[in-house]
Amino acid sequence: MGALFLLFVVSVLAHRRGSTAMTATTIFEHLIAIYAVVVAPWLAVRKMRQVRADGTAGSKIHLYRRAIFMQFLTVAAVLALCMFGAIPMANLGLCFPRSWPLSLVLGGVIISYFAYTAIRLRPKAEKFREQMRGRAGLLLSPDTNSELRWFATLCAGSGIAEELLYRGFLVFYISSFLPHFNKVALVLFVSTVFGLMHMYQGWRGVTSTAVSGLLLTTLYVVTGSLILPAVIHSLGNLQAVVICWPQSTRSSANGVDS
Repeated sequence: MGALFLLFVVSVLAHRRGSTAMTATTIFEHLIAIYAVVVAPWLAVRKMRQVRADGTAGSKIHLYRRAIFMQFLTVAAVLALCMFGAIPMANLGLCFPRSWPLSLVLGGVIISYFAYTAIRLRPKAEKFREQMRGRAGLLLSPDTNSELRWFATLCAGSGIAEELLYRGFLVFYISSFLPHFNKVALVLFVSTVFGLMHMYQGWRGVTSTAVSGLLLTTLYVVTGSLILPAVIHSLGNLQAVVICWPQSTRSSANGVDS
């Protein structure tokens, strides 16, 4: 039933675009959209449950590595559409912003806030880590040097992969196949999907990431470029690494690697 429904949706979207037969690139676009909206959230929840059931440090690192690999595949899949000429790079936000002064001002304000928050919360790192555990268990709280390094790589990569997929590709996809969406509806829809992608963090995590997605999508619409949203996204994630760094590394005498 689910497969038939997806085929129906694909057929309708192809008809809306005005083509009598879907090309390979069009089918690929639909598959990427289905992955972003349906498959990615499901895989994240499924893998989270598996790692929670395992409960070992190795499983946490495995999760980080797997997520980084999926980020690489996501970027490669979307960029393939550009390489084969299906989507111009500018339509995915892979261009310079409309206004560098505006982007620099907005970026400066947001990054300054991140820096201020990180400095203010570092003395309260343990409390911050407990909040992270409350959102997604120990998985968002690296405890060893190895875990911290992989987690930092994951945080930085998510700013590129998720922005390219949700802000770049999904905005283009909806604008192409559902042109009746106005900008407000488009921003709200993409932000909601982005929040649901973080279902593994619970409903509080979904809400907070949806709000963050609202800001990032707005920045993309305003600047016309993924540069600022990607930088803000990566630095926002790395903020947790900066806050937890002193408490996330302990000596090997306590059973933690260095």
